Amino acid sequence: QCCTADAAQCESPVLALQAAFKGTNESPGDIFVARLYREPQVLMGLRVDTNDGRTAHIVYVLPEGLARRYNDAACEDEQLEPGQYIVEVNGISGDSAAMLKAIEESSVVTMRVSKAITFELFVARKPGEQLGLFFAYESMSQSLIVREIREGPIARHNRTAPPGRAVLVYDRVLQVNSVDSGALALLAELGASPIVTLTFSRPFKAIAAAEFGAMHGAASK
Repeated sequence: QCCTADAAQCESPVLALQAAFKGTNESPGDIFVARLYREPQVLMGLRVDTNDGRTAHIVYVLPEGLARRYNDAACEDEQLEPGQYIVEVNGISGDSAAMLKAIEESSVVTMRVSKAITFELFVARKPGEQLGLFFAYESMSQSLIVREIREGPIARHNRTAPPGRAVLVYDRVLQVNSVDSGALALLAELGASPIVTLTFSRPFKAIAAAEFGAMHGAASK
C-alpha cells in the first residue's frame, strides 16, 4: 500500500525541525554471502518485507527452516538476522519479485546480505506544518518505506545535511519515539506526537555506490 490518496493517513503534520542525528551505527555495517541448500519439505524460514521493490528486508528468522539451519552452522557475524537487507539472490538484484522467485525455485540459494545502517532524526513540529514524507506500507508491515519527500522539515534538513545524514527515498522508518510495533502504530504515533524521534534504516552504503545511488538519488531531490 502506497500512501498517496489520503494525506491524513499517510503524512503526519510534524513541526519546525530541530534535526539532530543522535547517533549512527555505520561502522558495523558490511555485506556477507549466505548460501543455503534446499532440502525436501523444509521451508526457507524467513519472513521478509519487499515493499520497496528492490530488496528483501528481513523481519523474522523463524525457529525452523533453512535459514535457521544456516545460522546454526554460520559464524556469528554472518548469520541472518532481523533488520538486514537481502540485496542480491543468485546474481539478481534490484527486483524484489525476481529475487523471491529465485529463492523459491532454486536448489542452491546464494544471497548477498547487507547489514543495516540505522540513525535517528529528532523533529519538533510547528502548528500546521507537515512532515513532507509519503510512505509505502502494508497493514502487516513492520516499517514505513519513504517513497516521496516533499517540502517540509525533512526536505529543509536534507538541504543542509552533511554526507550520509540526509533522509533518502527507500529509507525505512523502524521506530517513532518508543513505538516500533508495526506500520499502523508508527503512523498513529506520527499523527499524535508534536515532537518525534524517527529511527531510520537503510542498507550499508558500500553495497556499490553506483547501484545504491541509482536506488536513491533522483527521488530524493
